[in-house]
Amino acid sequence: MNYFLRCLPIVAVIVFGALTVLTVSNKEKKLSPILEANVDALATDESGGVSYICYTTFTPADWFHEDQYFINCYSCAPDKGRDLRDKSSCN
Repeated sequence: MNYFLRCLPIVAVIVFGALTVLTVSNKEKKLSPILEANVDALATDESGGVSYICYTTFTPADWFHEDQYFINCYSCAPDKGRDLRDKSSCN
């Protein structure tokens, strides 16, 4: 009986430690919004799934007007110009 009473605290500490480890390891980890966005961007195929707003009619850039950056529908690539018209989308 005396041996059992001496071992009981040791067994209790071991069981408590094991339960603590299991609880911590099973906890759901939250990702930051920036990390979630990066994971989504890496998981999405670059050729599909994302649609960009583009313009088919515009005035090309020149040195004396204020120009904007936009997506050109013909190449689906960034371009610079003004008077953006005929809004569409491209992949």
